[in-house]
Amino acid sequence: MVQGNFARGEYWIDCNHVSESVLRPLFGAWVTLCVAAIAVCARTVYRSRIKCRLLSNNHDERFVSLWDVSPANNPAEVFELRRILVRWAQAPLDQLFDFTPDDTSDWLYVPEEWNNTWTGTCAFHTYQAVDLVVYPSNSSSFQDEVPTFGAYLPAWATLDPTRQATMYSGFRHIVRETNDSGAWRDNLVSYIFGSSPVDNVDPASTINISFANFLAHHVGRDLYSNGFEETALRSDVHVVECTLVNSHPGIEDQAFAECGEYPNALTTVAGVYARSVTDASVNQQPVVQPTGQEMFRNWQAFICTCRSNEAFRAAHYRRELYMFLARSCHIKVVRTTG
Repeated sequence: MVQGNFARGEYWIDCNHVSESVLRPLFGAWVTLCVAAIAVCARTVYRSRIKCRLLSNNHDERFVSLWDVSPANNPAEVFELRRILVRWAQAPLDQLFDFTPDDTSDWLYVPEEWNNTWTGTCAFHTYQAVDLVVYPSNSSSFQDEVPTFGAYLPAWATLDPTRQATMYSGFRHIVRETNDSGAWRDNLVSYIFGSSPVDNVDPASTINISFANFLAHHVGRDLYSNGFEETALRSDVHVVECTLVNSHPGIEDQAFAECGEYPNALTTVAGVYARSVTDASVNQQPVVQPTGQEMFRNWQAFICTCRSNEAFRAAHYRRELYMFLARSCHIKVVRTTG
């Protein structure tokens, strides 16, 4: 039995079988566990409320400022918020933001208020129910794993396997009649392709960038590569291809489009929808593939904070990210008119 005033240290423990020196740390750990559980519950409720507001159909309720999002949330949720904001604002799908969009008010994109340095042209393609063949491979490049996929990509994206990255999102289940290693119930394969070399040190004034994806449904898993068994499949293919030109190369405050860090960029872009893919597959629901427009929106949201990548690698990355957003992304609209 424990009784007393903890604030002043006036409490006593009554237990005949366990010494006080043992009970005190145990009781302290129990109190700490209770406090942690309450904090987790409060954080979950808070995040659920923010999520409901983000997805609300009520125009007055749905707006959420970045600063309403708790710093305990992960960086991917910051990028998701950015993506939602630029979509609501009807921002163009042919340029990148040098500065973080203004999230202190329910804003709309007005061309005269922006002078983004990276602009160009983008084409979005959806190829329905195309025939593909996947192969077992220790390489994640499409040239080795799904070479027929190249027919739906821009020609420049097929030339250099080092200037691409791949991310897999899905669910594997054991199907003994298929093979001993199981099968992929669903595996959404996403790609990024770029014209900048991975170790890019000389920023380019013109870049090519492309995102693409296909869905492998009920395809056997290769035991040795953790990839696919040789299988013919049919899937929709979504592709976006852009050519972007930097009107003011070398200035500091601009989107870092030519960074060449393809795995990092794709992890953020595909990470926005990875969980929904897995959840749908686990629950045996149809997996919805992201369109080219959606993938590019995700990249828009990521690239304006690309220079915060180093902060991610620090142990205190969350605090550093938020400080970077406040200090370097200049939370404001850049106006070119008086």
